[in-house]
Amino acid sequence: MRKDWQKSLNGRVWSNLLSCLFFAPGLLVVWLVVGLMLELAVITGRFGSWTAVMMAGLISLTLLIAVLSWAKLWRISRQKLWRFKLGLLLVIWLVHSFQVLVPETGFDAVWYHLPVAQQVIINHGLVYDPLVYQTLNPLFSDLFFTGGLALAGEVGAKLVAYSFGLLLMLSTWLIA
Repeated sequence: MRKDWQKSLNGRVWSNLLSCLFFAPGLLVVWLVVGLMLELAVITGRFGSWTAVMMAGLISLTLLIAVLSWAKLWRISRQKLWRFKLGLLLVIWLVHSFQVLVPETGFDAVWYHLPVAQQVIINHGLVYDPLVYQTLNPLFSDLFFTGGLALAGEVGAKLVAYSFGLLLMLSTWLIA
């Protein structure tokens, strides 16, 4: 009996370790590579419609990995309490997904994140706007919002922020 328990425990430990090593950092690397590609596109002045397509693919990939992780968790969890907790967490995620459709009212988003992203889209590159002094700041995260804004307007930018939140929660769960 003890050896069976140790085998299943070791199997779970290795499974969690592999998930931690491949899924969470893999998603992080995907986001970083796309961010660097966006940065390169803006610096070289080649920011165009392909960026919106790339952001749509990135968001789809993130959501697909999240759904596959949920399916794996649902199969693994045999106890009713675990399924209840997972179902409750899924409902919370879905309820929070509705905020993507609400107009943006956040101070920093309305004041400089979205205007900076809009300037990048209009000028097809990084520009200095004296009215928005944040255009002198590093703009790595703003370029992600630029891709979402180019794809679907304000909703696309909020979808990028929501997928960042999903990625953070998934990474935290996999590392824990």
